[in-house]
Amino acid sequence: MQYFYDKQIRRYVQQFLRLFNNFSIQMGHNEAGLEEYQRIPVRYASRDRMTESILKQNSENIINTVPIMVGYIDNITMAPEMRMYQNHEEKVQVFEKSFNHVTDAYEDKIGKTYTVERHMPTPYKLTMNLDLWASNMDQKLQMLEQIMVVFNPTLNIKSSNNPLDWSSLTYVSLVTTAFSSRTIPIGTEDNIDIATLGFEVPIFINPPAKIRKQTIIHTILNDLDVVATGELEEWVLSNPIYDSTNQAQTWVIVSFDDFHAKVSGTTVQLLGKDLKSVDSNNDTLKWADLLKSYGELKAGISQLRFRKTADPSDTSADIVGTISLNSGNDNLLDIVFDTDSYPATTLSSITGIINPQANYPGDGTVAAATNGQRYLITNDVAQIASWSSLSANSNDIIEYNGSAWVVSFDASATSAINYVLNNADSKIYEWVDDNWINAVEGTYKPSYWRIYL
Repeated sequence: MQYFYDKQIRRYVQQFLRLFNNFSIQMGHNEAGLEEYQRIPVRYASRDRMTESILKQNSENIINTVPIMVGYIDNITMAPEMRMYQNHEEKVQVFEKSFNHVTDAYEDKIGKTYTVERHMPTPYKLTMNLDLWASNMDQKLQMLEQIMVVFNPTLNIKSSNNPLDWSSLTYVSLVTTAFSSRTIPIGTEDNIDIATLGFEVPIFINPPAKIRKQTIIHTILNDLDVVATGELEEWVLSNPIYDSTNQAQTWVIVSFDDFHAKVSGTTVQLLGKDLKSVDSNNDTLKWADLLKSYGELKAGISQLRFRKTADPSDTSADIVGTISLNSGNDNLLDIVFDTDSYPATTLSSITGIINPQANYPGDGTVAAATNGQRYLITNDVAQIASWSSLSANSNDIIEYNGSAWVVSFDASATSAINYVLNNADSKIYEWVDDNWINAVEGTYKPSYWRIYL
């Protein structure tokens, strides 16, 4: 490995010293009789002769200023009980916000993306000592009492603000105390009394991480062409799609494993696994939040495709629509369907859907009977004069042949899937599992819908 130094131990020491950076002691009373307080400085120092000589200003006639707190490293030892699999690597995706150099401002969309490979750090136990220098017993007791009440038993510290640093949070625990450095009888050479507190800090030393610029977010298709289903094998390279600047379009195809899409009319609602439009915190699910990690939705260009086949990998019956964000509801997309992608009808179109027990030809709601009129009925009808003594069942399609109403589609005798266009609302209806359903609208499960950004 090449030279690497990230000042990790130095940051742990700095954070340790900051724990003691705001303590004070009472130094007596001023002329007004009010109590006076003095803040206790804290600094890092080692116990070598050079450091002590500097503290004494290179003179034996100088007595160091007190009170003061001095911290220093006592020892660093391996911590095998904290060791995990040393060859473990973890990859983290990092997304930058897009920056517009023209407006000199960040935009609310994805910019550059990176992959960070983090390697398992090495565990150590850092032992720190804190010397409390005092000139009298009262100073020492004031410092000890303030510090010892705080460590019950630990305090947390952070060595960095980097969100990708998985070892930045640790704790400091007080483990030993030495009340005095003096011996009895007290000599006359040194007027400073020192109490020593010993602390343990579990730390992790991280090796350098690998950072790679990500160029493929999901599945990117370049120079997309006009094709029937959008699959690779159907590309026609002679007919590319271009945007307004005459540049070939790039598409990102996104599919989700834990969201449903509910189509209703001209909108698509985003639903979770529980088919609710809110998350576990009762916050509304938003299309913009779901898609922002993959790219920008281009109104009227981006597509939403629904799979109508039983096999989610079968693209032969996809229903396609262009989408845009709904301006009034973050949980909805507006969609304009390509009617050419609708299922091909297998039955002649119907005039409308009616209840034959409530309406009849020429009643003001239903037009007078003319040759070729066809209706899907929602109720049984039998021997009613207004229906030419027709006998038909719910879900049948009836037709007027010029002289009488007859059954054109017998639902009870047909199990095969059929499609019919309703001229009244221009929607396609599907006969499946003994029911008529809207062939396009409904709730699509994960893997049965995908978005082309």
